[in-house]
Order: sequence, then C-alpha cells, then structure tokens
Amino acid sequence: MRMINWIFTLTACLFMSLSMPGVRAQGAHESPSTKADTVITPPVEKQSLSGRWEWALEKSRDHHGENSGLIVYAAKLGDKDHHHNLTKKAGKSLGSLLGLPPEKSGEKRTFFLFRCPVQASSRNLECAGMELANADSVISTGDEPVYFLGTFSSTESAAFLKGLFKGARDSKLAKKLLLATAIHPDHDIVVPFLIAVAKRDTRPKIRYKAVFWLGLHPTSRAVRFLEALLNADREGKIGKQAVESLGLNRHARATAVLLDHAKQVSNESTRGSALFWLSNKVRQVILKGAKKHVNDSEAAKTKSTALTALALSPGKSTGEKLAELARSAADPRIKAEAIFWMAQRKDQRVLPIMREILSPPA
Repeated sequence: MRMINWIFTLTACLFMSLSMPGVRAQGAHESPSTKADTVITPPVEKQSLSGRWEWALEKSRDHHGENSGLIVYAAKLGDKDHHHNLTKKAGKSLGSLLGLPPEKSGEKRTFFLFRCPVQASSRNLECAGMELANADSVISTGDEPVYFLGTFSSTESAAFLKGLFKGARDSKLAKKLLLATAIHPDHDIVVPFLIAVAKRDTRPKIRYKAVFWLGLHPTSRAVRFLEALLNADREGKIGKQAVESLGLNRHARATAVLLDHAKQVSNESTRGSALFWLSNKVRQVILKGAKKHVNDSEAAKTKSTALTALALSPGKSTGEKLAELARSAADPRIKAEAIFWMAQRKDQRVLPIMREILSPPA
C-alpha cells in the first residue's frame, strides 16, 4: 500500500510539472510566484543600470514578435503620487510577477517599465512605451518576456533617465521620461536638468512641463529660476506656469515671491492664479495639527455650507464679512475657507491676512 501511494504521488507531481504554463528562459531565477511568466534577470551581479539596460536590449532582440519584451527596473523614491495601475484587465501584481517580497514599513519602490521594439537601442527609443508603477499595480504581460534589471539607487536612476530623455524624439515618450526623472528626489541632478529643458527644448509643451515639475523641488535654485521666468513673462503662458509651480513648491522663498507677485501684477487672471495658490498654502498652515473630529462635526459642516452661500452672494458687505471671518474665526476650517473665498473673489484685502499667516514676524 505504501508503494502504491508513493507511485501515485510521484505521478501527480510529474503531471503538474509538465502541465505548468510558461517556459523559463535559460539563466532565469526560479521563483514560486513567477512560474506562469518568463522573468529573466541579469546573470552578472553588481552591474550598473546602464550596463544591465544594454544587456536586456541585446537579449530582447532574440525575441520575435511585435514587441521584444518588457524591461523593468525599480528605484526607492519614497513617493507613490504618480503611480497608477497599468491595466484593469486580469493579471497579477507587478511585485508578485517579479517574485519580490512585500515592501517593509517606510519602503516605497517605484518601477519603471519600458516596452522596447526590436530595433530599440540606448540611443533610439522611438515608439517605446514607458510607464510608472508600484508593486501593487496589476499587469498582464501576455507572451512577452520580462527583463527585470533589479533595484537601483535614486541617483543612478535619475542619471540614467536623464540620458534616455536626450535620445527621445517622440514627444509622448519625452513627456513620460521627463516626469519619471522629475519625481526623483535628487535635487542636484534633477533641478539643473529641468532648468536646461525649460530653457532649450524646442517643444513648447515639453518646456512648460519642465517648468511645472520644478514645483516638486524646494531648492533656492529652482525658485530663483521660476522667479526669473515670472519677472520676464508676468502675464504670458510661461509666467502663469511659473505661478503654478511656485504654488506647489514648498520653499519659503516661493511663498514670498507669490505674495509680492499677487500685490504687484495688474493682470486679473494672473493675480487670481497667484491668490489661489497662496490660499492653498494658507490652508495647509492653518489646518496643520487641527483636530479632525472637531472639523468634521455636524456643526462645522453647517457653518461651512453657510459660508459658501455667503461667499457666492453679491454685495459689498460680503467681502467685509469674509474678511472678518478670515481674521477672527475660531474654527480653523472656517478661517481657511474664508481666506479661500476672498482669494476666489480676488479681494486684495486678503493679502495682508495671508502675509501675516505665511510670513509671521520673527
């Protein structure tokens, strides 16, 4: 009886191994979570990102089909704001596909995915798709192999993507590479790159995007460049983009520039944009540390509704009532909303209130 059970178990295991879908490429590292897909990793340890990239391109040229493969690498950026699921179709998560362990607390990996055609090279990325993802993104690779290059430092990743951008002639790909580079926290690499693109790129939309992404980097160099753009083109399109970037930028000088700009500029649209971004900064300061259960009470919601109705009503007295609430409201949410509505109405009386909150005397 023991012999019969042993033969049955061996036969079942053999059948399961023969029927398992997916053929592993030679040199791939076996992982229980990736048996249904072909995931290939570089055979050489401690190789640079660019070296592994060239290896993946060379390997992918041996694959036949419309696409030669999916090249993936990861970097620890600590920012998931720009991630999204690649597809809503059935598939496994990217982390599961690559056989990676779950992220530890405080560890956030960003994955860069390239679908490169057979003729692709490091100097020719035309028509190559590029996406950002996190470990939870759902992905279906079909029959194409996945070349996983490994995890690299933020500095090496930013330098690598900057090099790829220089060879990207397709505008859609260039925008994606610009975004991918911009979200890296390495200011010393990224800020000079974005400034150079904003100054010299021949594609207006790419230049505007470079100006926009400078809002992610709270450095004096980024803010000085945005301030120079604003002074050179106060009422033009690039100037308006600089206002938005200064509004997003967390550097103290960015706030000071916006306060001065909102006071001096004559164009109503541009002034309104500056006031809007300043009101967002004010809201962040006022609501920081505010107790959520107090602000979300029924009484607070009723006051907020009444304030909105007041702000939308005509008449000179409306501005005076909003100004009074902006100065003395005990509820931080009401105070922030009153300032927001004054900014929406482009009421210049809001500027001294904003300045007192954002730039308090030492």
